[in-house]
Amino acid sequence: FQDSNLRHSSFRGAKLEGANFQRADLSAATFHGADLQKAIFGVTCMERTDFSGANMRSVALTNIRLGKRAAYPIFDAAVLDDSSWTDANLNYSSFRHASLVRMTMEDVFLIGSAFSGADMSGIQFVDGSLAESSLQGVDLTGTKFVSTDFERAQLQR
Repeated sequence: FQDSNLRHSSFRGAKLEGANFQRADLSAATFHGADLQKAIFGVTCMERTDFSGANMRSVALTNIRLGKRAAYPIFDAAVLDDSSWTDANLNYSSFRHASLVRMTMEDVFLIGSAFSGADMSGIQFVDGSLAESSLQGVDLTGTKFVSTDFERAQLQR
């Protein structure tokens, strides 16, 4: 799927393990319940892309910037365990009830994002921002935050 225009496409329940979405336009595409384990996302357009309930274990995501239309993706109830995200700007994302266990995030900006009920245990978050995000009821057991901006974030348990 490299360099593909997949805007508004539906991949509901599709088996896409190891798929390569580098430089693809996934704007408003739906991956609800899809198996995206070990998929690769690089310089990918993800504006309003719906990954709800998707298996995204061990996904590599890098170089996703606002200039590449990356706001408002939905990861509600998705499994993102053991994934690695670097150099990404995915502001206003939704991770409600998602599993982000043992994820590594470096230089990732998730300003204004919603994480209510998510499991973020064991996450490593370095040089990024969760400013203005809602982290209410989130499991942060064993997390490591280094140089992270929590300005105006909601952190009540």
